[in-house]
This record gives sequence, C-alpha cells and structure tokens, in this order.
Amino acid sequence: MTLFRQIYDSSSRAFTYLLADGGTQAAVAIDPEPEGTVLPLLGLVDELGLRLQYLLYTHVHDGTAAMLERLRDRVAGRFEYVNRLGAEL
Repeated sequence: MTLFRQIYDSSSRAFTYLLADGGTQAAVAIDPEPEGTVLPLLGLVDELGLRLQYLLYTHVHDGTAAMLERLRDRVAGRFEYVNRLGAEL
C-alpha cells in the first residue's frame, strides 16, 4: 500500500509531500521546506513509524542549505544532492 500526505504552510504558501511504501515503511519527502512544513513532516514520519530515506527537491529557496543540514541526520538512507540547475546551496 502506498501512503501519500500533503502538508501546507499557509505563511509561505508552500507544500511539502510525503510518499511512503506501507510495506517497507520507506519514505521520501518532496520539497521539505520551509520550516513550517518540515516540523509537521517529521512529526508525521514519527507518528506513522516511517523511515525517511530520501529527500527530493524540485526547486530551492533561500535557506535550503540550512534545512538540508537539519534533515540530514533524519534520513536513514544515503544523502545526496545533485545540483543540475546551478542553484547555490
């Protein structure tokens, strides 16, 4: 079973998404930014007993580097960032 959740931060008008495999509990966070969405995201990961294995950014904002540092320790799998658009992180 696939699990999908959408988290919205009204102050920044930003969405973060959580996608997980219910069988393995492996999860990916998509655009986990800004902090208004990250804290609820991490709470949801804990509440559902998921293992956050990947972070996927479709775009970046100011402050992305700081958010990556905060999330790095929470990612169970390999942590990699591929910057193909030349954005500064």
